[in-house]
Amino acid sequence: MQIAARSSADQADPPPPSSGADARFEELTTEFLAAQYAARPVMATAMGVSDYDAHLDDFNRFAIRDDGQRVRAYLHAIDKISLSTLAFENRLDYRMARSDAQMTLIALEQRRWPERNPLRYLEIIFAGLFSLLDGEKDSLEPRAVGLLGRLKAVPDALADACRNLKAPPR
Repeated sequence: MQIAARSSADQADPPPPSSGADARFEELTTEFLAAQYAARPVMATAMGVSDYDAHLDDFNRFAIRDDGQRVRAYLHAIDKISLSTLAFENRLDYRMARSDAQMTLIALEQRRWPERNPLRYLEIIFAGLFSLLDGEKDSLEPRAVGLLGRLKAVPDALADACRNLKAPPR
């Protein structure tokens, strides 16, 4: 399957999977990535998906909780697939997807970045703005519309960050 960014226009006719396990992995991953792109618009832009360019990631504590639950559910679902039943390409994608999901859960649950890392909020916000300033993929007008939407979302994002931070390093 090769995990890659897919906009809604790119998802028309994926190649047929080679087995039931491959089909299941690809279905789970496609659904998961679609949900992740909607929940993490800055990541979506970085992956080449422009559908969410006018939005910033939602730092509301409920959105962060939902992100962890979504990642855990995806990890649980792909863990039911035997690695040996997947085609070679999907084995690589499976390992990468599983590792990324585990790292996300560690960041959320053990390191608790939303409570402890103020810099991470700024990294996401500025990456979201810069990705639209630096973009060569789209014409100027869609990037400007996206940039304006993200700029309007900055005050709410910073307010959520302030509410979430409990024990940042001093």
